Amino acid sequence: MKAIQKKIEENIPNESRQLLKERFDYPIFMYEAEKVGITATGDDDQNELYPNDNMPNSIDKTCLEWYQEFIEKRLDLAPIRVGE
Repeated sequence: MKAIQKKIEENIPNESRQLLKERFDYPIFMYEAEKVGITATGDDDQNELYPNDNMPNSIDKTCLEWYQEFIEKRLDLAPIRVGE
């Protein structure tokens, strides 16, 4: 009986994730920025969030550009719903 209970408890997180994916199937944009234009002490710093004159050299695209690309791809994949 304890083995069955343990098996059920182990399955709950996996089954919950699967149900969430099925019921709430939509992409979420996430971006982890290292430079946001201000330091912890309030001084100006490099900014990778949007195109500007003080971007880090290591950044190919800003957060805004990544987001715009994400939205464009999402719109291309969006299902066409008739009658809504």
